[in-house]
Amino acid sequence: MKRASSSDPLALSSIVRTYQPALLEHIRARFRLSPADAEDIVSDFFADKILNPSFMERAKQHRGRFRFLVKTSLERYAIDWLRRADNHSLAVSPGRLAQLDQNTIKNEATEENVDSFDRIWAETVVSICLKCTEAHFADTKQAHYWRFFLDRYINPLRTGRPPGPYEDSIRKFGFATVAAASNALVTVKRVLRRVLREVVSRYETDQPEEEVNHLKVIMENSADAVLARVLKIIESEM
Repeated sequence: MKRASSSDPLALSSIVRTYQPALLEHIRARFRLSPADAEDIVSDFFADKILNPSFMERAKQHRGRFRFLVKTSLERYAIDWLRRADNHSLAVSPGRLAQLDQNTIKNEATEENVDSFDRIWAETVVSICLKCTEAHFADTKQAHYWRFFLDRYINPLRTGRPPGPYEDSIRKFGFATVAAASNALVTVKRVLRRVLREVVSRYETDQPEEEVNHLKVIMENSADAVLARVLKIIESEM
């Protein structure tokens, strides 16, 4: 499967943004670390592995999901990191490390188990999609399109209150006709769908649609009900 180029700064920056929250939570919970210690390990992992051209070359040969490779690579890196740690407050018993090592080997046999790492990754992807889409409409001088979409869809989900009368929203955001307002909503959803696939294709360039489908399955069990519903709106028929 094709991967992001190791020489593409934008792609590597996107990988860091997309995976960092999920990796931090995963490694903190799995190794029972403080947030600060987890951040030290993940920062070192990005510097030593993700930003290393040899890792990205290895990723290009990996036949499974890129995020699964990243997760298991971090687990192995953390085990080695903890074995070398001089700080006794970070000490993990050899027996505990051996057990974690065996669990990592066992987990490498399947990519189907969905855990907190996958859910946080999926939520991060949707959040990045929303931010990038908002920036797109600001850059194209159509910020009122985005604000209208927020007013009709996202804000009601966040507040638990239904949107106001449609005619009031049309006037509020400066649309001349109902058709113009409807077209604006269709445009926002179309851009959201495109951006979602652009975010995913920065690291899964060969089969982004398959990864989007898996993201939708993961988000069905997300603790963030708003993001889960937003994804359904994005992917619904226009």
